Amino acid sequence: MSTPPRPAPHPARPRPAPRRDPWATEAPARDDRPARDDRPARDDRPARDEAPRAPASANPFTRGGRVTLFGRKPVYEALTDPSVTPQRLFLAYRVEGELIGEITRAAQALGVPVERMSALELSRISKHGKQDQGVALDVQAPHLRPLDEALAALQAAGGGAAERARPAAPPIFLIDGVQTPANLGLALRGLCAAGARGVVLPRRGCAPLNPLAIKASAGVALRAPLWTCEDAPAAAHALVAAGYRLVGLRAQDAVSLYGPRRAGGEVWVLGNETEGVSPEVAALISEWVSVPMAEGVESLNAAVAASVVAFELLRQRLTPSERP
Repeated sequence: MSTPPRPAPHPARPRPAPRRDPWATEAPARDDRPARDDRPARDDRPARDEAPRAPASANPFTRGGRVTLFGRKPVYEALTDPSVTPQRLFLAYRVEGELIGEITRAAQALGVPVERMSALELSRISKHGKQDQGVALDVQAPHLRPLDEALAALQAAGGGAAERARPAAPPIFLIDGVQTPANLGLALRGLCAAGARGVVLPRRGCAPLNPLAIKASAGVALRAPLWTCEDAPAAAHALVAAGYRLVGLRAQDAVSLYGPRRAGGEVWVLGNETEGVSPEVAALISEWVSVPMAEGVESLNAAVAASVVAFELLRQRLTPSERP
């Protein structure tokens, strides 16, 4: 059975010309417009007398500006810390509670402006609406110092090679590639609780000291002895040149943390959560140390490992009268 032939398609209808507005005035063609001779050439314009701009930094604490904290505990810690200069407090309309009342009273006692807003507006300030708990605080950059300035201060205070080698000398920690802000904050909390002398925080190659890190530290990061540098390899070279020994953590081919009492003058390197210590810094490591663990556990969280090391070093520094 044959199929009937398909009908030919209808020819396309020509589109009508666009209507012309009789009230519109026709602009002259591009080439017919008069040239503007009064505009100076690009090179003839007067140069602006502007000051050179400072290079931008990924770390908000090094810009001399402000950083936004969020969360009730970190905000309250900042308002009650004399070393922190708060600028403005932000509260959601319906937020309430005992700690919110204490936060408000602390801000009023310091003369800090308090601004009420919707939860949506507050989330735009904190950038973390699910974690800000209805409160945020702008503070000035807390006390930080560059690494070279901190080393010079230690040297001026009598921290020579013999002084640094004392077993009672608090250790220094170098952050090398920690990527998670929460891990950074938790590590700072443990290191400061164990009395670290300083924590070297590079501006490149590791997590920034942002509100998430400060929240994870429960506000301790605002009081931490943080020493800034460009990157971890540069810091490692500067520390070695100043007479410090670098100690790294790894699971294999390392001595136990719970061996003989450690000497002072050591810088403990906290490596990346997955890769560990970077190759550039590993080349400068004087000794590798491991944390003994039960079978079946391959590694510890970076922040947990930092706290374990810091508190073991604190235990070794305690005098017999200080031990329980």
